[in-house]
Amino acid sequence: MAIATVSSDTREPTAANALQGEQQPPASDELDRPITTRWLMRFTGPTVFSFLLFSVFSMVDGIFAARLIDPIALAAVNIAWPFIGFAMAVTFMLSTGGAALVGKKLGEGKPDEARSDFTFLTAVAVLVAFGLAAFAWFFPDALLAVLGADAQMAPLVNEYLRPMVLLSPLAMLGFYFQQFFVTEGRPNMGLYVTAVGGVINIVFNWLFIGELGWGLRGAALATGIGWVVPAAIGLWFFWHSRKGRLLCFSRMNASWRVLGTSAFNGVSEMITMVAAAVIVVMMNNIVIRLVGPAGVSAVAIMFVVTGLVIQMLLGFAYGVAPIISFNLGAGRRDRLRKVVRRSLVIMTTGAVVFTALGWLIASPLARIYVDRGTDVYEMAVHGIRVTLVGLVLISVNAYGTVLFTALNNGFVSGLLAVMRTVVFSVATLALLPQWFGMEGVWWAWPASEVLALVLTVFFLLRKAQRYGYA
Repeated sequence: MAIATVSSDTREPTAANALQGEQQPPASDELDRPITTRWLMRFTGPTVFSFLLFSVFSMVDGIFAARLIDPIALAAVNIAWPFIGFAMAVTFMLSTGGAALVGKKLGEGKPDEARSDFTFLTAVAVLVAFGLAAFAWFFPDALLAVLGADAQMAPLVNEYLRPMVLLSPLAMLGFYFQQFFVTEGRPNMGLYVTAVGGVINIVFNWLFIGELGWGLRGAALATGIGWVVPAAIGLWFFWHSRKGRLLCFSRMNASWRVLGTSAFNGVSEMITMVAAAVIVVMMNNIVIRLVGPAGVSAVAIMFVVTGLVIQMLLGFAYGVAPIISFNLGAGRRDRLRKVVRRSLVIMTTGAVVFTALGWLIASPLARIYVDRGTDVYEMAVHGIRVTLVGLVLISVNAYGTVLFTALNNGFVSGLLAVMRTVVFSVATLALLPQWFGMEGVWWAWPASEVLALVLTVFFLLRKAQRYGYA
C-alpha cells in the first residue's frame, strides 16, 4: 500500500499532518483523495458488485435445492436460513460499527489505536461466532422451535442446519472482513473473495447434490465450503505482510468502550437485517390469509427482483462509508461535504434509473419463475412495479442510516433503523392490507418509506452543521 504524500499538485494535504506528537500514519491513497464522482463510482464499484454477487449466490442455493432435490427442500432451506441471517446481522453490527470507529482513528492519525481496536473487535467476532454456533449445536430443539419448524419439516431442516451450524463461524468471519477490506482501501478484495466463494458454492452444490446425491446435507456443505474462502483470505490478508498496511493484526488492547461504541454505531445495521426477516414472515402470513400460497410465491419473486436492486444501492452506501469516517476523523469538512452530496445524487439517480428499468423488465423477470398468464405471474409483475415506486425513497433512507453509522452517531442511525424497518413497516403492513387487501400489501413498503423519509430528512438537516456536510 503506497503512503500518501503531500505535494503541490491537486492532492490536498492529509489532515493528520497537523496533529502534534502523533506519528504520521500510512494514509491510504484510496481513502485520502480529493472527492470526484468518477472516483466514488470506481472506489465503490467492487463493493456494489460484491453485494450483488452475494445476493445472486444466495438465490442459486435455493435453485439447486428445489431443482435437484425436491421443492419441499427449498422450504427447509428457507426455514433454516434465518439462523444464518441473525448470525450475519450480529457480525454486520461489529464490522460496520467497528469500521466507522477504526476509519475515524485512521483519519485522526492514530494508526496504532486503529489496528489495536481492529484486532480486538476481530477477537470478539470470533468469540461471538463460535458462541452462537455452540448454542445452536447443543440446543437444536430450541433452535428449530424458534425457526418455526413443525414436526413434518423438522427432520429436513435439521439435516440442512447441522452442517451449517458447524461452518457458520466461517460465514460470520468472512462477512466481517468484507467491510474492513474497504476500510483498508482494498474494496476489490471483497469482490474477489465473494466471487470465488460463490463459484465454489455453485460447483460443490452440483457435485454434492447432482452427482453424489447427498441431498440437503450436501447443499449445506457446499455453502459452508464457499464460506471458507472469504474467512481464510481475510485472516491471511490481515496477518500476512503487515508492512505498509493501514490495518493488520497487532497487539490488542481489550476495551469495553471500543466494543460498546462499535456495537452502538452498528446496531442500526443489525436491526435492519433482523427486521427484514421478521417483515418477510409477517407478509407471508398476511398473504396466505388473503389469497393463499400463490400470493406467497408472488411475494417471493417480488423480493428477489427488488432485492437485487436494493443490494446494489446498499453496496454503494457501505462502499462509501469508510471515506466518510476517514474524512470525519481527519477533520476534512470540505471533502466530507462533497462525498455526502455526491453520494446522495448518485444513489437517487441510480434509483430513478433502476425504477424505470424495473418497470420495463418486470414481466421477463417474473417469467423466469412462472409462466405468463398465471395468477402468480400477474401478482408478481404488479408487486414488482408498485414496490419499485418507493425505490428513490429507499435509497435516501438507507443512505441516511449508513451515513450516521459512518459518522459514529449510533443513536441517530439506530433510531432511523428502528423507525424505518420496525415501526413504520409493521404499522403499514398491519393496516393497509385490512383496508385494501393485496393492493395494501404491495403499497405497504413504499408507504413506510414515505414516513421514514420525513424522519431521515429531518436528521440530515439537523445534523448538517454539526458534521459539516451542509
